[in-house]
Amino acid sequence: MIKIAISSVKKYSSYTLPVIIPSLLESGVPKENIYIFEGGYDERTVGEYEGVTHIKVANNSFDYTALIDIVENELESEYWFLIHDTCKVGPKFNELVSNIPEGNPDVVCMLGSNPGTMNICSYKYTYLRDRYNQILALKNTNYTDEGLLVAKGVAAAAENSLQVGSVIYNPHLFSDILSEREPSHYVSNGVNRNVRYFGNLDLYKYQANYGQWPWVVDL
Repeated sequence: MIKIAISSVKKYSSYTLPVIIPSLLESGVPKENIYIFEGGYDERTVGEYEGVTHIKVANNSFDYTALIDIVENELESEYWFLIHDTCKVGPKFNELVSNIPEGNPDVVCMLGSNPGTMNICSYKYTYLRDRYNQILALKNTNYTDEGLLVAKGVAAAAENSLQVGSVIYNPHLFSDILSEREPSHYVSNGVNRNVRYFGNLDLYKYQANYGQWPWVVDL
């Protein structure tokens, strides 16, 4: 079984979740297999959002928010597929993400390590538990602007570090189509973003950081 782990954040979830959650459901992902991990809180609580599990967590660690909570609280699934909240999926996503290659590898990613996986991969739960200390080292509880920029840099530097021995999803369908930067799909006067489409998972990523400096952490 594959469960979907969405890394989100308190400041922006009201904008991003109404985009990603309906797209996951429309692709056929069952509600019970979708988990939102929303960072930026002082204590952990568990509730629901549109019928899916919604966990508010006491860290904001960007991509790693979900993985940290999974290993800290022993949330088991054969695989966890990590996805950013600034994504949406197309109608073929559920079928494609469920297509784990023969041999059931520990990690199956949308992209290879060059230029970078964005950590958007399916991870065996046992693989994540074996890397408990490595994952917990990425935990950020400093919510100041400076602290978030530091945490973003730490998260970026750690990209590809959890993909040991990974393979690519549906390589025969692979495509990475990059658009020019567009106005934010979430808020007026927001950050311009590149839209990248990945055919091997029928997934769209609204990407604010694409080779520029300094890092963008706003919506």
